[in-house]
Amino acid sequence: MSDDSGRPTREYVALVFPVDRERWTAGSRYVRTYVAPAEETIGAGEGDTIGGLPAGDYYIAAVPDIEADAVRDPGDIFEALSHRATRVTIADAAMLDVSLRLVKN
Repeated sequence: MSDDSGRPTREYVALVFPVDRERWTAGSRYVRTYVAPAEETIGAGEGDTIGGLPAGDYYIAAVPDIEADAVRDPGDIFEALSHRATRVTIADAAMLDVSLRLVKN
């Protein structure tokens, strides 16, 4: 994860949400929010993992911060982020390595 200047950062919230807008609902099994742990809790060389998503097409974006209410009614924030997010396809039981940069929300 890197910031606007390309420097590594642990200060972000990652949002993974489906390309299918019908699934942009609170509590959807197709939506994950990930808050990066403090750097000292991560071992050297370990990456961050977001799991448990069904196979499908998703957007993933990292933002500096997000209000909890924004994820409870995600339509507006997901719409804004979908234009700048990274699009990925997740297969059953697959692992992806995605390099992200912070986007302004």
